[in-house]
Amino acid sequence: MLHLLRYNARVLPRIPLLYNLQSTPTVTIYQFSTDIPTGDNTNTEKAKNKCRKETARPNDASVLDEGGVHVNPVTGERGGPRGLEPTRYGDWERKGRYTLDMSDLSIKLDSKSLTSHHISEFEDLDEYYIVRRGQAFTLTVETSDTSLLLDQFHPKEIYLQYPQNSSNVTVLIPAKNFRMTVRKATSLSTTVTLDPRSTPIASPAKISIIIEQVKGPVRRRRSSTGDESASKLAAIESEERTLSVLSDKEMVVLFNPWCKEDLVYMEGEDRLREYVLRERGRIWWGGKASRAWYFGQFEPQSLLALIEIMKEVQMEDKTSPISIARALSYRVNDRVLVGNWSGDYSGGKAPTAWTGSAMILNQFVKSGDIVKYGQCWVFSGVLTTLCRTAGIAARSVTNYASAHDYKDTDRKDLEMTGGYNRIVDVFIDEKGNVLDDMTNDSTWNFHVWNEVWMQRPDLASGSYGGWQALDSTPQELSDGKYQCGPCPVFAIKSGKSVRYDTMFIFGEVNADYVLQQRQADSTFKEISRDIARIGKFISTKKVGSGGREDLTLDYKFAEGSIEERIAFTSIGRGIGAGTAPVKPDLSVVFDLQDIQVGQDGQGVLKVVSNSSENRTFSVSIHGYLVRYNGVRITKIFTTQAEGIVIDAGTSTEFNLSVLQEYYEGCIFDKVFVQSFTYVKIAETGETSVSIDTANFKTDPPMITLPISVKAGELFDIQVKYTNTLKKATLSNLTFELSPIRGATKGFEKVVAESMAPGQSIEEVISTSIAKAGDYELDFDLTCNQLGSNPVTFELKVV
Repeated sequence: MLHLLRYNARVLPRIPLLYNLQSTPTVTIYQFSTDIPTGDNTNTEKAKNKCRKETARPNDASVLDEGGVHVNPVTGERGGPRGLEPTRYGDWERKGRYTLDMSDLSIKLDSKSLTSHHISEFEDLDEYYIVRRGQAFTLTVETSDTSLLLDQFHPKEIYLQYPQNSSNVTVLIPAKNFRMTVRKATSLSTTVTLDPRSTPIASPAKISIIIEQVKGPVRRRRSSTGDESASKLAAIESEERTLSVLSDKEMVVLFNPWCKEDLVYMEGEDRLREYVLRERGRIWWGGKASRAWYFGQFEPQSLLALIEIMKEVQMEDKTSPISIARALSYRVNDRVLVGNWSGDYSGGKAPTAWTGSAMILNQFVKSGDIVKYGQCWVFSGVLTTLCRTAGIAARSVTNYASAHDYKDTDRKDLEMTGGYNRIVDVFIDEKGNVLDDMTNDSTWNFHVWNEVWMQRPDLASGSYGGWQALDSTPQELSDGKYQCGPCPVFAIKSGKSVRYDTMFIFGEVNADYVLQQRQADSTFKEISRDIARIGKFISTKKVGSGGREDLTLDYKFAEGSIEERIAFTSIGRGIGAGTAPVKPDLSVVFDLQDIQVGQDGQGVLKVVSNSSENRTFSVSIHGYLVRYNGVRITKIFTTQAEGIVIDAGTSTEFNLSVLQEYYEGCIFDKVFVQSFTYVKIAETGETSVSIDTANFKTDPPMITLPISVKAGELFDIQVKYTNTLKKATLSNLTFELSPIRGATKGFEKVVAESMAPGQSIEEVISTSIAKAGDYELDFDLTCNQLGSNPVTFELKVV
């Protein structure tokens, strides 16, 4: 257990280098489970093993005179605060003897002792010592003064001293956590292990080592002239016979998923390589396809961004992965990245144009300002990076047909569920037109969040450890902030409401989709309830490959199973909702195929009679252009027919074309077509509804490059692209290669300011790869109208 001390001024008088010598009216001292010197040597036994808070009087504070002696400014008494004789340091003369100049002492961290820390990837960041808690490393005190023999000393106390902007906290490392001291004439080494549960994370701290002279006579080297005063003697004036040494560089501590005592511990080297060490991955998006993403968690800017964000987190929250994960889910959208779903990305970069987190974090670190712009997969990519940088195993997860259950805090019947009813209510008029002004809930074509791996000792049951859902996309307030999770995936599946935000995430994967139709008296009646529409094809990258792993059954039981019913009952499913109608006389399915940009789309309407009598029906099909987050942009087509007769027990089909002219004037990145098919039976007035979606598919650029190249030598990349739209002009076509740490910084080049319909471009770009190896190169061609067209190629560098 580490021990935290909060201090403002002259605390720890036996460690002068920790002093803040500015005048402060009061000093507040917190001691935890140890008797650390505080300037009062009375009642030390009573102070042990309990928390004690003491406020020192202003006139007890001392200052250093010109000779380096502590003097009480009120009484004139010479000595330490509260009357203690201080340890004296400095290059000053007293009683004909000299003490050591502290600048001659230094602390080094032995890089060879960090092999098992898995931090060698931070090779480009030299300003910090980086270690993982719970893993041993070696600290060495060295002297450049040949008059001091360090083999006379041993480490007495070791501290991590955090700067003023980290709330003035000093962490004492218990004596049992440093051992195996090796003494030499000019160096003193000790093996140190930081507590795997209570060491603060990602907050730079100076290392302070208090070394104490062992029993026996003081040994020193004499000068060659024999003049003892010409040498700096290792004479210590206090009874403690101690020296305090402060490191030149700060240390940054990270979580340790390789340490069983750390809450983020994960078994399996293959999983650790994938979820902690791998810098390149894939995120599923759009039409159930994946795109490459460069996480770059070992890039210098990733750690610097994490450190900057963690400055705003309270010190007591920096020890727990639960608190840090929740804080990051908020800080990513509050400090790092601003969301934009408008389609107007002026003043920033379109979300589809980003190919990785490292570029975003680099811009954040350099400017200090929030980066523009992001959408869910970008928020998720950045959060994955920051979690992996901190040492938490993390992955991006994509949910298709993802519900956004609007939080209604005004409804008294939803108080127990936090304002959520796990229903997506969609309101339509008598002819099947969607009434957007009444619809608060929405269904995202896809939504990307994160999972992080950790144990949950804060929850009563021991079954909630493992993957936790975490989301930084700003959607609904939680505890007054746009944060979501961490929430145990098992709790979501089983319908157990635990910390944090189970109700909202349950709705995202398992809400009912309910159609409410306006009646003649202006009231609304439920005409359709689909219990299986929400939460499909939940996806993440498979360990060790670029393939897909299906997580759907991790989040929900099979639809209609007994376990699913129990989960729904536990979570309070369908509060305030009616029951689903019986099987209708006519079953309707409209299947709209994905649309290739530049071509017409095709759909098939199939009507099946379940009745023993002939029926006459009317049908209307409405097509909407919808942003991927479920916001309808405009209606692009409507088709209607009346007086259609279908014989009892038969079926009939109709074909429908979605012409290119319907959509090409208003298409832009990540939109899709949503169709509402509404059928009404003339004889009974009964209605049936079918809802379907179709994604747009774009042609990737044609890219030509060599199969093999030499390291460090330039090679050519040829890119060709054609605008297949008939009327729309494409603008700001940009070709990009994602960076690879240590191999290439990548590039981003505008290859065409505009492209007229039918026009083609051809561009040749030269680049090089610095190191030999087998690489996957991630290219992307973006434009304002069609968004991203990512392509990945393999390249061998010799």
